[in-house]
Amino acid sequence: MNNEGFDFTSELDSMDEQYQNAPEDAGSTYEDVPDGKYQVRIQDAELTRSKTSNAPMIKMKLRIEGPSHINRLLWRNSVIAADKLEWIKKDLTRLGLKLGKLSELPNVLSSVKGVLIEVTVKKNGDFQNIYIDKKLAGVGQGAPAQQTQGNDFASGTGVAGSGFNPNDDMGVPF
Repeated sequence: MNNEGFDFTSELDSMDEQYQNAPEDAGSTYEDVPDGKYQVRIQDAELTRSKTSNAPMIKMKLRIEGPSHINRLLWRNSVIAADKLEWIKKDLTRLGLKLGKLSELPNVLSSVKGVLIEVTVKKNGDFQNIYIDKKLAGVGQGAPAQQTQGNDFASGTGVAGSGFNPNDDMGVPF
């Protein structure tokens, strides 16, 4: 975006006094969503690397659509490691990605953006685990909630909560 020709100084000048009187640390008002089942839409899904182990990691940004805490965000990170492949495969299948080979993932992961899923959020110490239960609907805000997988066994883990850095996989039990 080209900002040439805009006079931000004079626009921001009108808020100088309010800025000077604002507290430096207003304190965190963030609270975890309560344990329970939520319908969430996958806003973003990407392959990245874990900051701690440098292992491949699936990073998802989820927006709650119901039944409560609508528009709250959750982040779910899944480190891909040999001893976690069973959980990864179950989660990918629940997202509608039935891969013949794991190496296909980079080419198809973005296809889950916009998909509506049901997750279970469960507190685990200082963090919240996010378990993928089932896919509910496809891409699009108006997509009807339809169950496409009947298995409610929750697997996988994600983290969201106060002090959580969505780019880090610390606290994830795998």
